[in-house]
Amino acid sequence: MLAMMDANHDGAVTEAEHAAAARSMFTRADSNHDSYVTQDEMKAFHAQMGKDVHHAMDDMDDMGTEAKDANDKRMDQHPKTGSDKNGT
Repeated sequence: MLAMMDANHDGAVTEAEHAAAARSMFTRADSNHDSYVTQDEMKAFHAQMGKDVHHAMDDMDDMGTEAKDANDKRMDQHPKTGSDKNGT
């Protein structure tokens, strides 16, 4: 989810990036474009998101171990602090 909101791919989500992602998600969920999201629209949206996540994971499986390891290393390193997820 973080990667979907992180527009500039710096490993962190700003308030503006989060707000933009929320607006985008609302727009996609509002399937009839009436500026309201009903329970049925939200259920359909979540079902579609679940499919999208599974496709993304399948794509990562296709990337191979080397690419996944590089991605994991990048995600472990937080660019704002210069430390890894263990604080070292």
